[in-house]
Amino acid sequence: MKYKEIKEELITQFLNNSVQGNWYWNEDETVNVDGYVIIKNRCSELPVKFNKVTGSFHCADLNLKTLKGCPYYVGLDFSCRKNLLSSLEFSPKYVGRDFSCTNNLTIFSIDDVKKNVEVKGVIHT
Repeated sequence: MKYKEIKEELITQFLNNSVQGNWYWNEDETVNVDGYVIIKNRCSELPVKFNKVTGSFHCADLNLKTLKGCPYYVGLDFSCRKNLLSSLEFSPKYVGRDFSCTNNLTIFSIDDVKKNVEVKGVIHT
């Protein structure tokens, strides 16, 4: 197998293990999800770039050092708690319910979140 085929197979496997619902590729090589994303595999950075998730997006307790790859839109809850984050750069621009970023390298304030994200629910810092 060629490297590109192996990489595509691993990303497909990652998405199938992390998505509860349907996912599809966009022309810009981002992924949309009609459902929920619960990532369980530890990683320092997400292996794929999400675009829009209609449900919740959970990337908690993974050792993430960056939110690069997180969706710009999350329809319900977003959780990036218990990681190694020092910045909220690349966080979603819109979260339809609650946003949780507790227990990271940096203790984020509610104002830090509000500078980056439109949150319709409760912000947990």
